[in-house]
Amino acid sequence: MKINPKNVLLVKDDVGKAKPSTFDLPGPEFAYGLRGPDDQEGAGIGFTKAVTRSWALHQKSKKKKPDKDFKKLNIVSSKEKATNPKVFLSSKLHI
Repeated sequence: MKINPKNVLLVKDDVGKAKPSTFDLPGPEFAYGLRGPDDQEGAGIGFTKAVTRSWALHQKSKKKKPDKDFKKLNIVSSKEKATNPKVFLSSKLHI
């Protein structure tokens, strides 16, 4: 029985290898997908020399201060004996 090489269901693959394609694919010079915009350093096609010759240092992000200091809030609320939400909200601790 001769296997039709264009039938996806009948094409067999070898163990450890990719299944052969049943479609007529373009040659190796073809690039799939869309070309995206160049990044900040200009690292698009043909700009690799510019990227390797100039180096952009990493800018550390500033640490964001938390809105509330929950550790301090818990200490103060325990000193004020605010043991339930009603007492906590009636006091000025939650502001």
